[in-house]
Amino acid sequence: MEVTQYYITTGKTGKLFTLRREGYKTYGYGRNEREYPADQHMMTLKSDLDESIEKALDKTGLDRDQIEMRATETKDFAEKTEIDHYLMPNGKFQDVDFRKVFNEEGERWDNMPEDDRPKSGAGYLMWWWDNYSNSKSYKKTWELITEYLKEKGYIIRVKGGDVNDYKNNVTQGYMTLYDLRKKLQDLKWELKKKRQRDKSEFVAEEGERIEFEADVLFTKVISGHYGNSQLIIFKDNNDNKFKWFSSGDWTQKGKRIKIRGTVKEHEEYNGEKQTVLTRCKILEEYDN
Repeated sequence: MEVTQYYITTGKTGKLFTLRREGYKTYGYGRNEREYPADQHMMTLKSDLDESIEKALDKTGLDRDQIEMRATETKDFAEKTEIDHYLMPNGKFQDVDFRKVFNEEGERWDNMPEDDRPKSGAGYLMWWWDNYSNSKSYKKTWELITEYLKEKGYIIRVKGGDVNDYKNNVTQGYMTLYDLRKKLQDLKWELKKKRQRDKSEFVAEEGERIEFEADVLFTKVISGHYGNSQLIIFKDNNDNKFKWFSSGDWTQKGKRIKIRGTVKEHEEYNGEKQTVLTRCKILEEYDN
């Protein structure tokens, strides 16, 4: 950060003096490089102005004329102890009402570098809620955000055995709608893979010579002492899976082949039945 000015001020609540610095930050590379105005909190000082100046000079090594004064007093005790817990206490939206952050789409987004820009105000608020759930300093704000997100339908209560099912996504008994959707998508994908695994059956007897057409699902080159071979996984028209280590005929994922080979053995891989072939010959190969 290229600093143009250090200054002493108070936070929005006026509780203590703070030392801040303003300047410019550079983001991006080459033709995409841009400078953006930046205002950064350096340290919290004292409630007394003279003590605050002394602490700032001691900690930074700056001269007195390098620090600008933008506040000369803090609010009285009664005022400064009244903290507005609806204001974000830190981060990109510090001192912004979190209810406004939830709907934020205005110029505050435009001033941020694209890579650093949240996808939505709601997304940022859920991220903050998840990351600061155990913070004692922000407990009251976290509780208010929890109630707000519940009202909006963005977090749900997870109870009983469900907590163990979703424990990696649960924050103090709650789960964001985003995490729930992702978990359901994962479960749906697992169910789909299980159904595919269950379709596969062993084919023919060991030692039997067979000929059939199949779709190539996966290939991988294997290096060994006697040269390279190719692992080929393919399935027939009945969704039965086959495996073959080829040292001669190679193929590609997505191809359809007509193949002749000998059943070497039957095995299971991750719960899926596979027929292992040997001494195979690819008779025909064409795009699927």
